[in-house]
Amino acid sequence: MRARERIVVVPTAELVRIDAEGNYVRLWTAERSWLHKATLTWITARLDPQEFLRVHRSHTVRLRAVRELLPRLHGEFRLRLSDGSEITSGRAYRDAIRAAFGLG
Repeated sequence: MRARERIVVVPTAELVRIDAEGNYVRLWTAERSWLHKATLTWITARLDPQEFLRVHRSHTVRLRAVRELLPRLHGEFRLRLSDGSEITSGRAYRDAIRAAFGLG
């Protein structure tokens, strides 16, 4: 990705989560975040589905970065991640989350 006058390589192994910001995505590592011109749909489709899961229309997370799943109302979950951040899943992603974490 471009960062002013240079191109920065962000290894997928360092990603904790990816958030949608319009036609951009914010790539989060434990150290910092980067803004990249791409949609969440486009970038998530290029990631390994064994490692990353879309949990909301605005969030994709690294499965190994999820430290806790807290059930919420209406089938949502509050996800606590290894970097200390928390996000709420969308109801439409409930079954995928349950399957990914073996919640039957």
